Amino acid sequence: MSETERPSRRWIGRAARAMGWASLCLAGLVAVLVGVLHLPPVERAVARAAAREAGRALQCSVEAGTIRFSLVAGTIELRDVSLRGEGVRAGTEISVVRAGVRFSVPALLRGRFVVLGAVVEQPFARLALDEEGRLILPFRIPETDDEEPAARPDVDVRDFRLTEGSFELTDRGRTARRIEGSDLALEGRLRLRDFASTGMLALGEIDVSAAGHEPLRGSSLTARWTTRDDALELLARLVAKEAGLSAALDAVVRDLSGTPRYEATLSTEGALGPLAARLAPDLGLGGTIEARLVASGRGTEPPSATATARAEMLTLLGRSFERVDLAGDLAGGILRKGRLDAASGRGRLHAEASGTLQPAPKDVRFSIRAEKLDLARLFVLPAGAPKLAGSLDGTVAGTLERPAFEAIAATADLTVAGSRASAPATLALGGRARLRLANGILSAETVELVDRKTKAGLSGVYDHRAETFEGRLDVESTDVGPWLALFGIEGKGRVTAHLSGGGPVARPALDGQLRARDLWISGARFDCVDLDAKSEGSRFTVSNGSFVAYDVSGGAEAEGQLPLKAVKSPRIDLRVRGMSFRGRPLSDVDAHATLGGALEAQLATSDGRLSAGLVSPARGGFRADATFERFDLSPLAAALPAHLADFRGEVTGRVVASRGRTGPLEAAVSLGEAFVSAAGRRISTSGGEATVRGERIELAGLELRGDDGSLLFLSGLGSLDGSALDGRIRLEIPELSAFASLLPPESKGATKAASTKNGTDPEAVVAGAALRGSLSGEVVIDGSLARPGVTGTVRARDLAILDFALARLEAVLKPADEGRVTAAVELQGLSWGPYRVEDASAEAVLDGDSLTADAKAFEGRLRLGATGSLAGARPFTVAATLDDLDLGPFVRAAGGPADVATKASGTVRARGTVADLKAVAVEIDLDAFEATHPNGSLRAEEPVKVVVERGRLDVRSLRLTGTNLTLEASGGLPFEGNGGDRLSVTSSMDLAIVLPFVHALDRASGRVSARLEIGGSLSSPVATGRLELVDVLLDGPDFPTPVENVTGTLLATQGEVRTDSLAARVGGGSVVFAGSLGLAKGRPTRVDASLRGRDLELEAGPDVQVRAAADLTAKGEWSSVRVAGEVRLEDVVYVPTVDLNGLLKSFRERKRRPAAASKGAPSPYFPSVSLDLAILAKDAIHLEGNLGEAELGGTLRVRGTPDTPVVLGTISSTRGTIYLFGSSFDLARCQLEFSDPLAIDPEVDIVATTSKEDEEITIRIDGRASQAQLLLSSTKGRSQAEIISVLLGGTGTGSGSELSAAAARMAMRSAATPILGALGAQTDLEIVPLPTTPEGEEFLFSVGKDLGGGISATYYKGVSGETTDALEMKWRISSRTRGRLRQNQDGSLSGGFRIRRDLD
Repeated sequence: MSETERPSRRWIGRAARAMGWASLCLAGLVAVLVGVLHLPPVERAVARAAAREAGRALQCSVEAGTIRFSLVAGTIELRDVSLRGEGVRAGTEISVVRAGVRFSVPALLRGRFVVLGAVVEQPFARLALDEEGRLILPFRIPETDDEEPAARPDVDVRDFRLTEGSFELTDRGRTARRIEGSDLALEGRLRLRDFASTGMLALGEIDVSAAGHEPLRGSSLTARWTTRDDALELLARLVAKEAGLSAALDAVVRDLSGTPRYEATLSTEGALGPLAARLAPDLGLGGTIEARLVASGRGTEPPSATATARAEMLTLLGRSFERVDLAGDLAGGILRKGRLDAASGRGRLHAEASGTLQPAPKDVRFSIRAEKLDLARLFVLPAGAPKLAGSLDGTVAGTLERPAFEAIAATADLTVAGSRASAPATLALGGRARLRLANGILSAETVELVDRKTKAGLSGVYDHRAETFEGRLDVESTDVGPWLALFGIEGKGRVTAHLSGGGPVARPALDGQLRARDLWISGARFDCVDLDAKSEGSRFTVSNGSFVAYDVSGGAEAEGQLPLKAVKSPRIDLRVRGMSFRGRPLSDVDAHATLGGALEAQLATSDGRLSAGLVSPARGGFRADATFERFDLSPLAAALPAHLADFRGEVTGRVVASRGRTGPLEAAVSLGEAFVSAAGRRISTSGGEATVRGERIELAGLELRGDDGSLLFLSGLGSLDGSALDGRIRLEIPELSAFASLLPPESKGATKAASTKNGTDPEAVVAGAALRGSLSGEVVIDGSLARPGVTGTVRARDLAILDFALARLEAVLKPADEGRVTAAVELQGLSWGPYRVEDASAEAVLDGDSLTADAKAFEGRLRLGATGSLAGARPFTVAATLDDLDLGPFVRAAGGPADVATKASGTVRARGTVADLKAVAVEIDLDAFEATHPNGSLRAEEPVKVVVERGRLDVRSLRLTGTNLTLEASGGLPFEGNGGDRLSVTSSMDLAIVLPFVHALDRASGRVSARLEIGGSLSSPVATGRLELVDVLLDGPDFPTPVENVTGTLLATQGEVRTDSLAARVGGGSVVFAGSLGLAKGRPTRVDASLRGRDLELEAGPDVQVRAAADLTAKGEWSSVRVAGEVRLEDVVYVPTVDLNGLLKSFRERKRRPAAASKGAPSPYFPSVSLDLAILAKDAIHLEGNLGEAELGGTLRVRGTPDTPVVLGTISSTRGTIYLFGSSFDLARCQLEFSDPLAIDPEVDIVATTSKEDEEITIRIDGRASQAQLLLSSTKGRSQAEIISVLLGGTGTGSGSELSAAAARMAMRSAATPILGALGAQTDLEIVPLPTTPEGEEFLFSVGKDLGGGISATYYKGVSGETTDALEMKWRISSRTRGRLRQNQDGSLSGGFRIRRDLD
């Protein structure tokens, strides 16, 4: 080693030793420093300083329990760290129980921060949302001024974990809403330099709670992410099990270091209701949804997206939709096409939109179309508002830029229902509207609202910016009642109104007209109201006003100021002119009122007889004053009956009333001279006074005197609440007949039943005055209304008021102990209508509102007792005791048979309250009951017990037996409704017992047995059981023939009565009836029946005998029963004595009925019948009489109704004889054609011939029966007069003598016919003047008699010198077998015998 190297090496050694010592010292210093920092006091100081600086930076309260770190080990640990918000952030916090970080010290020394592991244990966050939905943290995020993004630090977190986390989120806008989470876990790794990261987040339990709902539990959230190659991939899933909802998010973000580009897909499906009810309860959101959103974009540029969604059974804001489909396509912030389709009930809603949405809406156009949308679903009105129902059709189109609606068109059919239970109402409406909104101007081209009776139309323009309008409203209604009922107002009437004008909304100028007819509002009636009105700002005028109300008519004018915002004292001046009451003129009336802080009003008539004023200060109270000076009452005569048309009256007086803001009411009425007169009577008074002060009222004596000496005097004082009374009433009427002229004229001839004993005597009726007798009394009342003391006497003598009569009455009233009043009443000669009680007496005690009374009548056989309360809900009891009481007078008075005698013994009790008389319970308990009649008797075998209580009738015991009768009943039924109860009835009787009660029957016999179970109610009974008829006979004056041998069974089932076979004998033939009759609420509803009749022999009139067969059916609803089938006429014999002229006249006078006759609604108990019958007669109609003999046949069709039948068809005959003009004509043709549907007036076509020596005469009758023409012709060409002469026995020369003789014979026949007919009716003989036999012989007269059995005898008196007397006998065994035998005066016999046989 050289010398030069040795010093150098020594320097290096020294430097190394120095460096070693320095390093050792530095290490020691560091060790000392680290040791000092790890001292507990230093750690606490560091924790406090760090918390203080952090709180200052984050503007919150920061607390840290401990902070421990080891620079050697590379660890940092914090415990019990919390951040709490202050001020507006108060109540929020974030806390951690423990947080630790383990990092690499060597890497840190090299400038890198490598976290080997990080853990956060039990973190907790309490956050909030403000009123606008923004998140509130406990700290404020510091703002940075860096314009350029800082370089990413070289931080590598290789493992981080968060465990047992939880949070709580409260909505401060809606404090009742909260979201809580627990089981929060987070793990992953992160390298900031290249933004590479992977991780997983799990939130195991999410609870959502809100007021009024159970917490929604069981929701969870999971998320995974990965960042690499400058891109982020995110996958998140939310599952709400209890809510039934799930959501998923898949997203990719690229170019994280530059301008990010993103693509994301969000999908969700499930139920909306449970979660929405807790997060957004005001929306009323419900239903199920399935939605998908695909979005993409770059940085802050407008995105592109495609969205589809479908919701089913959706509810939103009270509206419901069965299905909603939504689709949209957004490209670069431009909505290419958005579509919405919704279905609600039968309605549809379709909407489309397009335009620019981002960065700001521009040129966005839309259209909405509604089809039959249910208004009740579309418009949800507040409680108390009228309810809507109906449908809406319409379109809306426009732009959203300003916004401006280009066009709105709609039509609607709706029903408006009143919401008040006290006034339920429903209104069916139709509506149509066409509107336009542009540039703040709303134009109403057409707005119409129409119901069945009302039409309202509106048109006009409204400028929103200028607050001006111009328009017109027209309303026409034939009945405004339904509209008023919507608001709980009762009314009706016809109204027409027009209103037009415009200007500023605050100061409009309007013109209006109102026309109302037959208007009723809340009981007030206005027959007619007409007026024109104008307004300019606050000023208004009413002109051309007229009205008619309560028979008062007049004209009205008014002006004043409306109570608008700028008017401090609104007022109205009213003048009513030209008033009259039922044609009687009244004084004009001027009225003035000022409205403002105080109310002032004055009213006066033009004649000065009435003036009134009212002042009501703003602070409260009022004072009113009215003065009458000989005020004329005579116009009231127009309201009185005609016999009081001379009514007159005047009154003078004054009424003053006042009340302070808090003081009592004070009033005084001073009545001066006054009178009224009518019908010759006059009542007057010299005056009286009455005062009211608070609850005290005093009448200082009022005396009314009649010009007949009558007197009524009233005086006293008391309290309005009835706690004190002290009054006196005195009445003296010497003779009530003095006031009889005041009664209506029809009541002055009243009659009453007269008798000298109890009961009635309908045979003894005497005339009585409508009003007579004397009446007097004086009563003093003291005490209180609840417990009055009454002393006085009331007397009446020979009293008669219409049907009420009383010979004597005397009532003595006396006070008893403890406020009770006793009354002793004696009556003599009491009668009302047909009832009469000769003597009766009663005693009563009134104790407050409780009454105890006892009375007796009918010589003590009827006794009455009553106890209980006269008012309120306290009960009363009335009992009547019958002791062998004769009920016959009451039965006869009620219209029962006069020869029925009835007696009863027992009791009748009634219990209930005056407040609810319908709920009074009645118990009938008769020990004995007996009724007798000349045809039999009826009596109760055991006591009769019947109870009426709580809306039902209970028959507890009823068993009646008598002559051919037994009746038993038990059970009960309600009057209304259906309680499932039953009334059992069993009876057996001979129908003869009903004869006294059924006047339509002359004869009735046979046995009827019934066993029925009656359910339902008395108002709507439903019977089940059977009714058996055995050998029943019914006959009466209106029966064409007796109905005999009725035998069969009727079965009653639920809502139906039917029979399989009900047989009877009618006119010697048989009838079988079968079918059913539907019943509902005791009334027939439908029928399905058939009738089969054979060999029916009926008398269709005094001259007609019919034998027929029938097969008929009756079917249909009771309101439209159709009777159809066939009636076959097997043999009809018509033997009339006919006046040909009278027969034709009857057809002429018969009126043709109108084509459409209306008879109103049918009775529910009688069917509305339509006919469809075929009447078949094959040569079965035999005509025998003074007009001739013939056999007719044919077919007729009968339709229409029984009241207006339509007869169509033909009746014809080819053989027979006609007797006219003393000659016999042989029928050549006879036809009657029924073709007129409006009248039974057939077309007649009859041709017959006869021979007179060598001449043939023909008679023709044709035309309608009502206008038939008779034409005679002969082979010799004679005139009508000559032919008649030949027929009547002349030579046919047409000389005046022959015609006179023929006319004399015809006149004699016409004159003698009614005289001899009347004589024959009295002697039971048939006497015919100038008869003509089939052989053409003429006689002076004939006398015939029906001997019975089809045999008759006739004596002919010959004309002296022409014919001799003859005796003829005829017999008719049947329509096919008949004969005639004649013995002439010379003893010779002549005649014939005929048998007709039908050959098939």
